[in-house]
Amino acid sequence: MLKLNHLTGFGSGVSAAGASLPVNGYLAGGRNGTRTTIMDKLVFATSVTAVDTDATLSEERDGMGVSSETQTHGYWSGGHPDPTVDEDSIMKTTFATPVTAAITDVMSTARNAMHGFSAGISHGYFVGGHSTGDSDRVDKITHATDAVAVNTDATLTKERTKPGCTSDSGLGIGYTAGGGTADTVIDKTVHSTDVTTSITDVHTYGGEGKGSHSDTTISAYWTSTSGNTTTNKMSYATNSVSAVTDADSSISRQDGSGVGDGGTAGFGYYISGGITAAISTDRLTHATDTAAAHTDADRTNTGFPNQGRSMADFSVT
Repeated sequence: MLKLNHLTGFGSGVSAAGASLPVNGYLAGGRNGTRTTIMDKLVFATSVTAVDTDATLSEERDGMGVSSETQTHGYWSGGHPDPTVDEDSIMKTTFATPVTAAITDVMSTARNAMHGFSAGISHGYFVGGHSTGDSDRVDKITHATDAVAVNTDATLTKERTKPGCTSDSGLGIGYTAGGGTADTVIDKTVHSTDVTTSITDVHTYGGEGKGSHSDTTISAYWTSTSGNTTTNKMSYATNSVSAVTDADSSISRQDGSGVGDGGTAGFGYYISGGITAAISTDRLTHATDTAAAHTDADRTNTGFPNQGRSMADFSVT
């Protein structure tokens, strides 16, 4: 997760709504056969990633939901500790320490292959996933109290496994795209009302496992699924979606993740994933929509890159 996160964090969920800018991104868990507890920290000012042993997950996980309070803490929900078990428990990372530990409340149902986004300091959403089948369920977490409950107003328009989520805090709307049977449809959830509907424009390619992130309050990006490297960009102001060739990923990154730095340095990141289980990271320059491999930001968890999750924080170091 990132301390910032696109209101998930700036990659999975939130954008900079105040004067502060995100400092670090947190990149957690993943799998390649077995799961991992590894937590990496991406420093936005330098674009360098290193393992953060203090923030290690309290249990091996992949395919988690994420939400960042943006200032002090963020959450990792559900996922797989092993291939036969779906989790309903939630872990919380306190950015200042940074220590990760389980909270008392759990999700309304155990699910894996989820995602999530944040409405900023107030609350966030754990979205979709899979258990006995693909899910349209959305759980809402109140950041101040760690209270979690299903929110039926936010139910997705389609069942989605391994969707990609992002959030625009300027207009107060979160977006969920792709995932299993959802194909090219994009849902939007209004933070103030929790109501979810689909938008008119659709992705230029379908599929699950799309990495996602946001720049500040201008655009959302979704990149790559199995067999392609395509990046789609959506304008938050108009909800218009188009392919951006120069922003394409350097490899196919199904089950990868993404995070944006919220304007700290003007970059977004496509992180790990892919059939070859790559730990590689691409860096996207938002001003020009050009992406290229950036080895300094590669994940450290060799062998466990798929279905990791990311978020960002705005805390001051």
